[in-house]
Amino acid sequence: REILQQTIGKGRWQKFLQTRGKFYENWAEEMEKLGDKCGASSVAIALKTLTRVMEQIRVMRLTRQQYVLFQMADMITGVETALAFTRRGIKSKEENQKNAEFIATSAKIYAAEVAGLIRDKSLNCLAGFGAEGKKQIQELQEKTIDLAQINQCYLEYGKNMAQLAQMISGNEFKIF
Repeated sequence: REILQQTIGKGRWQKFLQTRGKFYENWAEEMEKLGDKCGASSVAIALKTLTRVMEQIRVMRLTRQQYVLFQMADMITGVETALAFTRRGIKSKEENQKNAEFIATSAKIYAAEVAGLIRDKSLNCLAGFGAEGKKQIQELQEKTIDLAQINQCYLEYGKNMAQLAQMISGNEFKIF
């Protein structure tokens, strides 16, 4: 796992530096255009937050800490898989695939969970390695993490979970 984290962290970090964050900003714009389809708005929020956090990590030179690099790799993996899952959900609905509703609902749930993961891991990195007191932690949080937006990702979380449970228990979705 550490080799994978190292590879993802360093590879995407280089991409981030080369593009000055545009790499993730472009994906965020793509997701924003889709509105709330399959969790796209939550993925956009996660991507924007990740971009701001990575910029703050750059400014504070926190990638010298292996822990920060590994946490960044986890955030990157989460947000990129949420992006792929959302795209897959949208495609399955557009093509009227058999389990499209299951995939779309699962993508919404995963997108909200990834937004929360970005929030938590960002605070771990910035507060744990970059901040020098309560006031600076609050300033970093306000500068990089829009808690109101991230909390908004969870608005229909319970409804989506209930819908997914109904699909599974109601045999609307056949696993085998």
